[in-house]
Amino acid sequence: MAGMVIISCKKDLGVKPDVAALNIINAAESVPQAAVNFAATNLIYANEMSFVPYQSSLKFSLPSGNNQVNIISSADTTRTIFHGNFNIVNGGIYSLYISGNVAKPDTVFMKDNIPYYPTDSLSGARFINLCADSQPLSINLQGSSQAEFSNIAYKKIGAFKSYSAVTNVTNNGGYNYEIRDKSGNLLTSFNWNPIVYKNYTLVISGLVGDGSISVFPVNNF
Repeated sequence: MAGMVIISCKKDLGVKPDVAALNIINAAESVPQAAVNFAATNLIYANEMSFVPYQSSLKFSLPSGNNQVNIISSADTTRTIFHGNFNIVNGGIYSLYISGNVAKPDTVFMKDNIPYYPTDSLSGARFINLCADSQPLSINLQGSSQAEFSNIAYKKIGAFKSYSAVTNVTNNGGYNYEIRDKSGNLLTSFNWNPIVYKNYTLVISGLVGDGSISVFPVNNF
């Protein structure tokens, strides 16, 4: 596969392009690296070909309007994981989640509305279920029987929920979440130590069947 090539933005003196943000998240267990290519000549702060490792994300700034996105897997470059066009608006913030596997890829695309915490010492979190063989999931804090997020089916995402991010919380390790199936069985746990005023999507990936289910954070700022 060709290496990464940096290309400059298309310059028109005195004209500033409208810009939108796209965050691409790789939650497909069998895709060690998702190779992302934008079929455009006027990319802004983006590479001709960029690579997103499993359980990580990469942000792009793109011109508003129509953008063509092509994604293949480093594990099998003959298979296209995703090919599509997005019409994005100036100032918009978008997320494209890759799930499933190379043989049967899946994606979730959304326009994000990110909360803003101007004064309180808060941080925001939400969960998305990208575990393809799971039942709807519920998430509780360790030591509590009350669900923080409930009935999150595959490819569904919960709303942001605010949490205290004061020093005595972060200095003591933050929050410990437990992810459970419909019967209440514990599937995995995850520790989240927030940064004040910031928002995170906590991505549930892997598979229940092979015991690979786990959680990784995506920064939404």
